[in-house]
Amino acid sequence: MLILEIITVAVRGMWANRFRTFLTMFGIIVGVASVITLVAVTQGLNQKIIDDFDKLGATRMGVYINHWRSKAKIPPNEQLTLEDRDSIRRECGAVKHVSAVIDFQAPVRQGSKELTEVNCMGVDPEIFDIYKINFTEGERFPDESSLLRERVCVLGATTKENLFFLDQALGRIIRVGGRNFRVIGVLESTGEEDIDGLVLLPFFTVHEWIPRQNQSLGIQMAAQTLRHVPLAVTQVEETIYKNHPRIPVVADAEEFEKPIRVWNLNEWRERAKAESKQITVLLLVMGSLSLFIGGIGLMNIMLFSVKERTREIGLRKALGANSQSILAQFIAESMMICIGGGLIGTGLSFILCRVIARLPEEARFPPPLITQDAIIIAIAVTFMTGVFFGVWPASQAARLNPIEALRYE
Repeated sequence: MLILEIITVAVRGMWANRFRTFLTMFGIIVGVASVITLVAVTQGLNQKIIDDFDKLGATRMGVYINHWRSKAKIPPNEQLTLEDRDSIRRECGAVKHVSAVIDFQAPVRQGSKELTEVNCMGVDPEIFDIYKINFTEGERFPDESSLLRERVCVLGATTKENLFFLDQALGRIIRVGGRNFRVIGVLESTGEEDIDGLVLLPFFTVHEWIPRQNQSLGIQMAAQTLRHVPLAVTQVEETIYKNHPRIPVVADAEEFEKPIRVWNLNEWRERAKAESKQITVLLLVMGSLSLFIGGIGLMNIMLFSVKERTREIGLRKALGANSQSILAQFIAESMMICIGGGLIGTGLSFILCRVIARLPEEARFPPPLITQDAIIIAIAVTFMTGVFFGVWPASQAARLNPIEALRYE
């Protein structure tokens, strides 16, 4: 019953000074809404990054001989070979798909439209399993197209749009580097220009066409599952070192300084998640500081309230209220202001996030993602703010002498 009476008296005191109570609460509302909204926007951006990685295949990997940044000197004529690709297929059980890749740039022309310096790749058909991209038109080229050196190609979404706009590309002829190729497929847009701007050609068609001295052979792969990625990295490294005994093994080299560098999208995915967590923590700290400043304002108002209500406190003490009940009343007022502000701020953050999600496309963020952790932390901080900054004003009220309080003008 005592608790109910304390809450009732606290509510009456807040209602009697409702405008001041609202102004005090306003700082808490803005602080909580800002924290949750900023964290939600950050989480939405992070989720989009993760989804983009997953869309491209988080199991995707690649290997190259690191002539540029290796910690140890590598013989200049050491290059990846088709035997390396075949060895990975045979010996690396954690790897599911493997494709040799020849990267080059060439002008691409269709009728009167010409694109200069388009990124082209000679690839095995397994590259489509590695990239996990659907087709909007046509299909992939089969192994036979590469073995027979057929002049067929698959276009990325951006390349298709630049060459054909809304026209159908399937079955049309384009010129790549001065040679005719028939379009047999168009990839779905991924939002990644490195893929959407490609022209994909059968590996051996390019291998025979591009002079050997101008070829830079790479190998791209996909692990069996996400859990197999670390094992796949180890197996591929061991296989390449075995095939190239002249390449030194450097045990203490950093990841980017290894003579044989095996990269994977999951590594970048985890790095992006870690960076996002750091940003989220920074925003939570900054938001907590803003709530701390709001708490100082709360304490200032509560001290003023104690001063203004000195006669009321003296009257209550004269009628039998003890110091503990006065202390509890003012702490309850402080906590109710903070918790009320926290709840209103949380509701406001939901509204702000919905507004952000409905912004025009050119100004739109990825949909904000409000997490349970952000709400719990924001409400917990406001609760502690109410207790921490309410104790001193409440203790000041509890220590008032009833006779002096009744005399106060």
